[in-house]
Amino acid sequence: MIRINNPSNTPEDTGGELNSIKMKQIFSPGGLISESFSGFEHRPQQVKMASAVQHSLAKGKHLAVEAGTGVGKSFAYLIPAIEKVCQSPERVLLSTFTITLQEQLINKDIPFLAECMPRNFTAVLAKGRGNYLCKRRLEFTIRKQKGLFENSASELDRISRWEKKTEDGSLSDIPFLPRSSLWDAVKSEHGNCRGRKCPYFRNCYYWRARRRIENAQIIVANHALLFSDLILKEQGASILPDYRSVIIDEAHNTEHVAEEHFGINISKWRIKFLLDALYNPRTHKGLLFGKDAEKAVDLVLQTAKRSDEFFKLVLDWFEANKKETAGRCYKHFVDDKISGFLKNLRAELQKLHGKTNDVDEKFEYIRFVDRCAALSQELDSFLTQQRNDCIYWVETTEKKGKNVLLKSAPLNVGPDVKYYLLDKFDSVIFTSATLSTEPNESKSGFNFFANSIGLENFEALKLGSPFDYKKQATLFIEKDLPSPNHRSYLKLAAEKIKKY
Repeated sequence: MIRINNPSNTPEDTGGELNSIKMKQIFSPGGLISESFSGFEHRPQQVKMASAVQHSLAKGKHLAVEAGTGVGKSFAYLIPAIEKVCQSPERVLLSTFTITLQEQLINKDIPFLAECMPRNFTAVLAKGRGNYLCKRRLEFTIRKQKGLFENSASELDRISRWEKKTEDGSLSDIPFLPRSSLWDAVKSEHGNCRGRKCPYFRNCYYWRARRRIENAQIIVANHALLFSDLILKEQGASILPDYRSVIIDEAHNTEHVAEEHFGINISKWRIKFLLDALYNPRTHKGLLFGKDAEKAVDLVLQTAKRSDEFFKLVLDWFEANKKETAGRCYKHFVDDKISGFLKNLRAELQKLHGKTNDVDEKFEYIRFVDRCAALSQELDSFLTQQRNDCIYWVETTEKKGKNVLLKSAPLNVGPDVKYYLLDKFDSVIFTSATLSTEPNESKSGFNFFANSIGLENFEALKLGSPFDYKKQATLFIEKDLPSPNHRSYLKLAAEKIKKY
């Protein structure tokens, strides 16, 4: 997490009161940007976008902007966002789909504007809680490592040595990628946190990051974190502090991310991952290792067996019906062989939680109690197809062997996005290079995108690219290449690129 603060720029630098920024002056030749950036080029499209964003933030309106390559979208929404937070106590949330754009905003664009703008503001990068190391869980895992994992000492030692040096404490700061099972045992989690009672609370990486976010005026996050926060806010909780305005870049991905958050995703490997963490029959390791927990271990093994049987039924059904249904399934298309065992396992883990005097172990038991409950509820919801407005289907992947997935998504996420996002915030701004379906500048070109996410009352702006493609680009058509989906395409295309 990075905190941007330019103490040299204060309200007194602009004459005391912060007057509205005139975008033409900011982006014009000889303006604030060009004075600090020698290679800056004036682009009329950038000025138009910045003015539209400024207007929408000031008037509390929703806006959709299609801006072609080279417009400079990030500056066009960052400068109005800076003005907004400096003129009011409200925060602005910036959401991106890719890590690359997040890093560009927080490491390059925002620090640059902090230096050249006559404003004093703070901005931070927000990460999901699971990205942060939990010191308490790390200590517990080191203490119990012989029973939890096979051949983990070396990797745990590397994490421990890194923890003594890191300031950030997040996964992106680790110089190597830990095994997913190991990181799952040491990461920070909502239901596995002692809060102020934790001996590590004062120096907790997650809570330190949370305090910085609470004090920030601009928060940079990704779409997944945004939608997770929206859902939690509706339940009376939150990941992020309050904000009234949202700017969504790479907005063409909004519908896809919403589908994932308002749907179901249960995989064979998700259940195996949970059960192996309790007791792995191959390594004889897990949370239940060495405990007086024969019944719980037996339930783990029974649940694993029933899970294999269940997903074999699902796979057999899929193979027999995929040509006709493309995987789409009906209610109770197979018998539920797992939920009862998950419920029994949950009850037994709850008993073990009550028996142990180890506080950290209690939290680990509750963690698995909650996971079993969530899985059982999701399975029931999928097999009974509780939501009439959702589509339910089966798909398979070859990743790490044959994985079978049960998935659902709303047929139309528009009502959900409207309810959780558009109806709750003063101004939501969507921008991307691909939002309109028409070549002209008509607002009707945005109808397909708007309908897909429930966007009704909004302003629209379509901007072309400032690039002169006739002069600056050459298109080569290579006749002797296979389809891009063909396995030999990449190798052959690389050879053709050498030629050109």
